Amino acid sequence: MGLTAASISGVQAFSSARTGKPLYTAAFDKAEPPPGWSEFCAEHFSECLNKARSPRSITVTPENWLMIIDVNEHVNEQIRPMTQAERRGRENLWSFAEDGRGDCKDYVLVKRRKLIEAGLPREALLITIVWTPQEQGHAVLMVRTDRGDFVLDNLLPNVMLWSETNYQFVERQSETDPNAWVYIDGGPPIGSDILLAHGLI
Repeated sequence: MGLTAASISGVQAFSSARTGKPLYTAAFDKAEPPPGWSEFCAEHFSECLNKARSPRSITVTPENWLMIIDVNEHVNEQIRPMTQAERRGRENLWSFAEDGRGDCKDYVLVKRRKLIEAGLPREALLITIVWTPQEQGHAVLMVRTDRGDFVLDNLLPNVMLWSETNYQFVERQSETDPNAWVYIDGGPPIGSDILLAHGLI
């Protein structure tokens, strides 16, 4: 059963609908962290604390669903899209768009930080690498809930169930360790070429 959201008098209401698509991504093998992740962790140690934790999911309520939607929209509006090559002279840098500009990785990190500050568990907020229809690597934030894995994306206006996007999902963070990455939904689509393309969008 999938999740649909309908607005009734400005309040988000939920109902279940048959989608015929998988609700959750499945991890099937260990993966290497995306380029630049180790450098980011060295600079932002607290973001990558390696503590063994139990997997968790978010129980969806009208209130926290609205919060997730609001964070996604706010960050998408506040950050000006710009590649790291344009902004800082080289690709595969992870940052928090401190100057209000950034690429997909900046959007993901800011959204994750805001949702954690709002009280959602890190174990349910998973940085995820996908392959776009344009054959480019791209980062999104996956929110694991009791209704499925939902994607927060700077290229899409709405929060969507992962299997309803047009992406091929490649790898994501482990639910138990932010520094462990796992292949999902088939792994790299073109050998290891995905690892060369994370800083593009």
